[in-house]
Amino acid sequence: MILAPTDFSDISRHALDVATDMASCFDAALLLARIVPAIPDLPEGVSIFKEGEYDSELHDVASKQLSELAATLANKNLNVRTEVGTANDAGVELLRIAEHDNVDMIVIATPA
Repeated sequence: MILAPTDFSDISRHALDVATDMASCFDAALLLARIVPAIPDLPEGVSIFKEGEYDSELHDVASKQLSELAATLANKNLNVRTEVGTANDAGVELLRIAEHDNVDMIVIATPA
């Protein structure tokens, strides 16, 4: 299984292309992951009393984005799963996901 974390930025989309190619070449499953912050910076207009709703909205948006992406990739005959993680340290959460799901490889973007 190949873990492909994404934040839907251009650079993570390029890494996803590499992960998709590798999954196709090796007939491997692809696990798409999005990490949302555990304690997000609340935007102006969101009070601390609405923090739970805001957090839920972040998860819902991430889940929807991942599901749409997974459906697109599944149409290319790839075995795709999704997972939304919650953490302030995305790296640690990605390692937790990788260990939990017995991931063989992580394809992740890094800035140039």
